[in-house]
Amino acid sequence: MSFGRRVHAPPELAEPASNPGDVVLRVELLGIEPVIWRRIRVGQDARLPDLHTIVNAAMGWLDCHLHSFRVEDNAPFLTNIDLIEGSDAGIHEGSVRVSQVLRSVGDELMYDYDFGDGWEHRITLEEILPSIESTVPHVLDGARACPPEDCGGIPGYGELLRARQATSPDEHQRMLLDWCPPGWDPERFDVDRHNRVVNALMNPQPLDDVRPELIELIDSSATRKELLVTLQMTEFSQHPPTEQEMADAVRPFQLLLDAVDDGVTLSKAGWLPPTVVKRLATTLGVPSWIGQNNREQHTRPVQDYRRTLTHLGLLKVRKGELSRTQIGKKLSGDPRELFFYIAMKLPLGRDDFDRHAGWLCLLHRAAGIPDSTYGDWVADQLMLLGWAPPGESPVSAFEVYEVTRDTASALGRDAWELSIVSQEGSLALAQAALLRPDVLRYSI
Repeated sequence: MSFGRRVHAPPELAEPASNPGDVVLRVELLGIEPVIWRRIRVGQDARLPDLHTIVNAAMGWLDCHLHSFRVEDNAPFLTNIDLIEGSDAGIHEGSVRVSQVLRSVGDELMYDYDFGDGWEHRITLEEILPSIESTVPHVLDGARACPPEDCGGIPGYGELLRARQATSPDEHQRMLLDWCPPGWDPERFDVDRHNRVVNALMNPQPLDDVRPELIELIDSSATRKELLVTLQMTEFSQHPPTEQEMADAVRPFQLLLDAVDDGVTLSKAGWLPPTVVKRLATTLGVPSWIGQNNREQHTRPVQDYRRTLTHLGLLKVRKGELSRTQIGKKLSGDPRELFFYIAMKLPLGRDDFDRHAGWLCLLHRAAGIPDSTYGDWVADQLMLLGWAPPGESPVSAFEVYEVTRDTASALGRDAWELSIVSQEGSLALAQAALLRPDVLRYSI
């Protein structure tokens, strides 16, 4: 006995509009009350990848997860990731214009985002208007903020709202609240802010300020536009780092430089003395669950910071002694110059693969994308850069963690439990590392 399985067919598409105008669309996030919604104006001839960018930004998502469009119960349109994974049976979204799926007032298009959390949006055509180029695309209206990324879908969002309402939140609720972006208010909708983001993504700023190696990397990617969108999300040239952010970003390195001072004798195996490790672990705030924190080989945060400082050229080992280099001595005690030096040394890596992964690490952090997506996002982008030829094993998140270990440590990522590196400091350093030296020097 066999069981049949329903195979969803691709939707039937209309011909593109012969004289395309604009359309007003209502985007509604399903399953949440009060409703979270947006009203946007876009061109009828816009293709679905552009509609994805506009809808994602208008809602307030960070475009750090997979998405798909579908018409009713038809098969979803294919994305670039589908093609990379070998799924070519269907219609690619890049070949579809808005007028081919939203033809008449009342027509609907479904937009799914983050298949783990399962956010489902209904896009409804409300009005067809003559084209006014200066107003397209544009967010017209809306209500409420979208949920934070990776909050656990509708159930997790509800739990988060209950934590906000708790007069005395417990430990779990405090953890949930710490997950929220700074200043997140579920009832707040700022149409001007959403329009600034949409405009930045659809009308990218010049890239003259960006380091040439990063531009070369982006230009060689199969998803150049996606990386350009991520770059625009960083707003790297609009928020110069503050003195406090620079000090926060380099504080772990300053502590190690101070601890080494004029030199520390290493063990025969090349490890720091237990007393030094213990003192550093305590000062850095390494959590006790890691262990006794008095052996460097078992205290990875201390190990990583020391290793990264060495690869940055600020520490050296000679004849069994760890000491500061000349530049390490010069920069110790000067957070501004230490910040500038580290930013210009990043990303760290031995070869092209390491450096490509490092650039993606910086870009992911600079855009403020949640850390939970980091390994998989960088792995996907590396594959799109050609680092996983057909027939070979795909790049894994584990490989990403290993090859970006030094760059991630410089950003305070590899020891995320530490409170010594603020989110603001980590973000400032990642954004600074994207800029040309003369531009960064001028900004700080």
